[in-house]
Amino acid sequence: MMLRRSLFALAATLAFSASTPAQNGRESGTPAPNLFPEIRPIAGNFEASERWIIHFEKRSFDLEAFRQAVWTGQSAERVEAILADYRQRVQADQAGFVAKLRAVGGQVVEQWWIINACSVDVPKGIIQGLRKLPGIAYIEPDQVWEPLIKTATNAKNHNADLLQARNFKGAGVTTAIMDTGLDEDMGKSGRPHRCFFVNGDLNNKTGSGIKGTRLLLNRKIGRMPADDVNGHGTGVASIVAGANWGTKTADHGHAYSANIAGYSIADSRRGSATTTTMTKAWQAIAADKVKYKIVSANNSYTGSPNPLNATQKALCNTARNADILIAVAAGNKSGNTRGSQIAVNGISVGAVYENTHRRAGFTSYGRADGQIYPDICANGVSTNMARRDNENRDYVGSGTSMASPQVCGAATQLRAIMPKLRADEIKAILLATTKKNSGAGATQSNTGPGCGYLQNDKALTTLLSKHRHGRAKFDSTKKKLVRGIYVTKGVQYQIALTWHRYQSNSRLWSNLDLRVFDRNTLVVQSKTTRNAEEFVRFIPTKSGLFNIEFVATSLANPAQEFAWASNADTTSDYYKPGSTQTFGEGCPGSVQVPITTGLTLPAIAATKFGNSADILGSGIPNFRYQQLFLANELPSSLSILGYSLRHDDAKADISGGTQSYRIFLGYSKRSLSNLSKSFAQNYDAGIASTEVFRGKVNIPKIIGKNQDPKLFAFKVKFPKPFVYTKRPGENLLFELQNSSSSSITGYFDAVYGSSSKTSRVYGPGAIASQGFTEANAGMVIRFDSLPGIKRLSPKLSYNGLPEVKKSFKVLLSQAPAQSPGALLLGLSKRQWLSVPLPISLAGGGAKGCQLLVSWDLMLPVATDAKGAATFQLRIPKDKQLIGKRFYNQFFVLDSKANKMGISWTNGGAAIIGG
Repeated sequence: MMLRRSLFALAATLAFSASTPAQNGRESGTPAPNLFPEIRPIAGNFEASERWIIHFEKRSFDLEAFRQAVWTGQSAERVEAILADYRQRVQADQAGFVAKLRAVGGQVVEQWWIINACSVDVPKGIIQGLRKLPGIAYIEPDQVWEPLIKTATNAKNHNADLLQARNFKGAGVTTAIMDTGLDEDMGKSGRPHRCFFVNGDLNNKTGSGIKGTRLLLNRKIGRMPADDVNGHGTGVASIVAGANWGTKTADHGHAYSANIAGYSIADSRRGSATTTTMTKAWQAIAADKVKYKIVSANNSYTGSPNPLNATQKALCNTARNADILIAVAAGNKSGNTRGSQIAVNGISVGAVYENTHRRAGFTSYGRADGQIYPDICANGVSTNMARRDNENRDYVGSGTSMASPQVCGAATQLRAIMPKLRADEIKAILLATTKKNSGAGATQSNTGPGCGYLQNDKALTTLLSKHRHGRAKFDSTKKKLVRGIYVTKGVQYQIALTWHRYQSNSRLWSNLDLRVFDRNTLVVQSKTTRNAEEFVRFIPTKSGLFNIEFVATSLANPAQEFAWASNADTTSDYYKPGSTQTFGEGCPGSVQVPITTGLTLPAIAATKFGNSADILGSGIPNFRYQQLFLANELPSSLSILGYSLRHDDAKADISGGTQSYRIFLGYSKRSLSNLSKSFAQNYDAGIASTEVFRGKVNIPKIIGKNQDPKLFAFKVKFPKPFVYTKRPGENLLFELQNSSSSSITGYFDAVYGSSSKTSRVYGPGAIASQGFTEANAGMVIRFDSLPGIKRLSPKLSYNGLPEVKKSFKVLLSQAPAQSPGALLLGLSKRQWLSVPLPISLAGGGAKGCQLLVSWDLMLPVATDAKGAATFQLRIPKDKQLIGKRFYNQFFVLDSKANKMGISWTNGGAAIIGG
């Protein structure tokens, strides 16, 4: 045996060193990652072998042709032709890899088209060599998964009975049961279990399946026979779509007129299945979609929370491309989700007690791969089910295995009513109509119930109203959809948003958000980052029209389809907020104001924000700080009256407060690269620094980010000027000694990097002797100099929003006092009459002034003693005005402004809302 393995290892070394065509550009010799290093693979089919799943990076086809065939209703024959082509392409795409595999004694177990991967058995020790082959994305050890076993349809519970009473029993569609097999030979009787017969009647053989039943097929996928070896599969199927089997406690399943397709994945009598088997089963279900009209599927097994697991990839591709709603059991490990299926494109189900609907203690919940988990909950404790090989006794079990088929059965009922509705839309309907049971809240909960408790009857109500559900698509040009909902005070409303992951070889998918607004006030929102669904629940405190916003935060694909649903009617008539903005510039009038002039250093940040943010030179208590500025960035002489800091453009909010400062300025022969850690040694020997300020300073409280690099909000004024005179070889040194006892939080603008011509030294202790040096970094400081005079332009601004039935104000400021003028109202900012806008007024004696808007209406105004005026505009009660635009500009008589004697404001643009 050792000799055989050694020969394989030698062959592997030779084979993997030879060239192999790559499926994409990854260099040969770079090992593909093992994304599951903590898991050991199961044994393979031959002695001393192990089973691995190989995921490839690229292939020559995608699943779009298959998806289009399914979604457009093409024939089963056309679908089979597409799949036959896929199978041939898989063989061709993986041929180079398979040749290398066989050369080292490996065997192919399965090759899939549903995902870009294959399952292989290899001699132990060979896998590391396989990892080096080009074109492999990653490898995954095959492992074993287990079935999740640990009076649900009446009005006190899911109320499937109401749908059944209206003859909505799932007729005309098929549900797929991927489990331990189905009882097709009940007690060696040669016929399927009674629950698979039409209405549970053994004499009714009008079904189109096995022996005249509704069991269309029972396919062997795993090692065990398709005839149920465990009982789990038959029990699960009876919940989804079984008919009453005749015991005193028996009941119809949810969709008991639906057909059933069985896929036996049992690899052992206890029902366990490998990743290879489960992946193969999802491919078979997808392939059978059109032929058997499969609309839903259930898998009540443990699984991986990793979306790159082969089975999870196959599940997602089946759900999206074959348009099948897939329900999975959440798991039976309480708060632990390590063995829970992530089911990004499916719906995960937790278990609750019947009647009380409290979370079962065993149900898994929390977060799985960052997702809030599970999605929904359903009955799963002491559930009565059909018993394999026995029609006189029930199979009674507890577990999320029993909860998941409740949801699958409800989905089957709904899809039989409207089979053209897509799987993601049905999922949205199920979530939007849940009951708020214990633990459920305003958004999806990670404490067990998910969005809430399954309610078939409420789901039916939403399904039958075209105003309560729909689907749309986001792309680069459209990233928001808004719908209105008329709410009544005190009534509970629920909305869900769902979408599918497209790229199964990636851990990333689109991120959509859901928000509800009362006009401009946020009522509730759901913005998870990993879930492929969002859910909100709210009770409004007033009646009126609210807005529902579906928003694409990020798109992983060029386009992303999504579905939405609500438990109440929605409308395309929604509140559209009015908006205003200003544009262009006015021209200077005669109003003058003093301004602070100064020199901003380092020069790289003179007209733009720095590339960093800092607090060292401002709000750290008991701290000493020095910063060096180069003489070549300073004028020959500068009278410094104080200094100013500007708050940062990237980090918002400064807490504000009082600090105790001593400020010094002086000269230094030090350069950017040789500042001393000794504060005293940085000043020129024999030339004392000058204390320019001592006392309390008030750092202002600032909310929001700085949007103007000319805005320096924090100013320190010196009692007398410090006159800087340039000296050969000497630079300017700024020092702050902060003796405060409390800190100020928040950041001021700063620079960092080789292009930043400043350096600093700092350390704890207001009179510390030494600190830490940092080259090419520091605060952006404006050294304030002599004040100047600036002529102001009159300014137009708005107060309020233009909305129907409401008033808002157009404001004029910075104009001459007690002066007449006018407000122009126009319908264009592009042209007036046939003349393009803007129009220069320099020819009329108003140099620098422009007419920015069309002169369609002129409204007189007059300024007050402060040079301000307010004009109130009321928008009529006319919804046809919503979305219309208009433009404004003021002019004011100002004899000192220019030869025309008129000064003009900037322009304003308004959009009417309501």
